[in-house]
Amino acid sequence: MFRGLKNWKPETIKLPNTVESIATYGFADVGMSNIILGASVKQIDSEAFTGCNSLKNVYVPATATSINSKGFNGKGVYFFVTSNDTSVLNSIKSSVGAGNIITYAEYSLNP
Repeated sequence: MFRGLKNWKPETIKLPNTVESIATYGFADVGMSNIILGASVKQIDSEAFTGCNSLKNVYVPATATSINSKGFNGKGVYFFVTSNDTSVLNSIKSSVGAGNIITYAEYSLNP
């Protein structure tokens, strides 16, 4: 999708609701700080955000069920998950690490 646009450094990218998956290297090396995944995103492939060293926050819709653990290579990335579905949260936690997940309910209590 945007692989190799190393000089492109938007603060936030918001994907439209029509996007269902992010392919391998889809956003590799892009310098964004935040990405808001559209409401239809279900899958994030391996290396999708590799080299995104400025990435800090990923807003994940309740529809996301498959996030490859190698999709994100940076430490300190937080995933704001809008689902309170335990199976969805457990799936994402197993992929990216439980310490990096913030649920919508948790964020609402302490933004």
